[in-house]
Amino acid sequence: MSEDSFNQIKLKNKNKFGVNKLINKSWANKCVCLPNEFIRGKLFSVCKTNERMMLNNHVVYNTDGVYPSSILFTGEQLCQNDLDVIMMAYHYYRDKRLSDNVEVKISKFCKDLKWLIKSGKKEKIYQALTRLSKAKIKGNIYRKLTANNHKVEFNLIQNLCFDEVNKSVSFNLNEKMKFFFIVMLHVYKERIEKS
Repeated sequence: MSEDSFNQIKLKNKNKFGVNKLINKSWANKCVCLPNEFIRGKLFSVCKTNERMMLNNHVVYNTDGVYPSSILFTGEQLCQNDLDVIMMAYHYYRDKRLSDNVEVKISKFCKDLKWLIKSGKKEKIYQALTRLSKAKIKGNIYRKLTANNHKVEFNLIQNLCFDEVNKSVSFNLNEKMKFFFIVMLHVYKERIEKS
């Protein structure tokens, strides 16, 4: 697969995957995509905030067999609040390229997460985004559609910047994330063809 981003893929293929049809559905604003490996693996655990461990090359996902993949994680242990925050960050990217910079008001972030807008909740978002920006993923991801094993190494969130004046946060995601979403494009295509 070429280095085209998600948006370039749908433009290049003239909406062959039906992505625009999905984004324009009434339920699309309520749905969030997250790579299967992040959910099925042990990337986001159930832990108490004050009991987080520092992990170094910790195996969070490993499959053997026909399509072997593995992911190692380095950073402060991630929990369910971090999962909520990264899913919302991915949701802000649903119609953008992964390398695009996104700026979001912290109050909007809280509102979209359905967290009460209090200073404590805003601080939780700051802390979660900081943890995610330091969280490093590396490994090999196999994709049946490309018949390749892709080596990946990146931080979950990049170029994190807090703007205290505008009370906003800006960040972007790594282009290498696209390898996690290749299967999703194929699944979307199949769903569109069936409907």
